[in-house]
Amino acid sequence: SPAQAGAAAAGSRPAAARRRPDLPAGTPTVDLLVRTVRAGRMAEFEELFARFGGVAPATSRRMLASPTGEGLAVALKAHGVDKGTFATIFILSRKAHDLGPVSSAMLARATDAFDRLKTADAEKRLAALQAARPDDPVS
Repeated sequence: SPAQAGAAAAGSRPAAARRRPDLPAGTPTVDLLVRTVRAGRMAEFEELFARFGGVAPATSRRMLASPTGEGLAVALKAHGVDKGTFATIFILSRKAHDLGPVSSAMLARATDAFDRLKTADAEKRLAALQAARPDDPVS
């Protein structure tokens, strides 16, 4: 399908092309997030995800712990990440956290929620999370 072809093409773009130009220098790329979670390096992934989202480490952990993938969806959608990459990170992060297997129904609910989330709404929600605890430094 055209959607699958688009997702495949998005996944094959070089890392530099997948970083939004308005993000601060040193912000991890989506490709780095995927490689880190795929390798099962969850502590490193959580730190990178915090930097990627511009949120405090504790906020990052809460976002990733959401059983519905909502927090992950907000951060990734706000950064223009495609549904296929969201699904990959959702599955791998739950697996690495030993949160049990991801059923097809669970994945369908998460990807449907990702699809329904408007980019502008994701950006507003992420901005609120970024501002929630400005005293908690983002490393």
